Amino acid sequence: MKKVITFLLIMVGVAGVLWVAKGWTPRRTDPKAAKFNADAENLILGLQQFREFTGSYPTGNNIAIAKALLGQPKRRC
Repeated sequence: MKKVITFLLIMVGVAGVLWVAKGWTPRRTDPKAAKFNADAENLILGLQQFREFTGSYPTGNNIAIAKALLGQPKRRC
């Protein structure tokens, strides 16, 4: 009888540990959110590298900043 009770207590303990571990495991992220996070990290990295190379962050509107990050020179008219 003691062996049965011991076995049941061990099984309940293992089940409890597995239940708690299930709550601590990371959730699967939405693919769209993962892509957004990767794109945001790449943009920040690009801005930091641009600043290290040129000494300042790119300025202007979205098109001017995108061209600067792509390495396209500014046109002078």
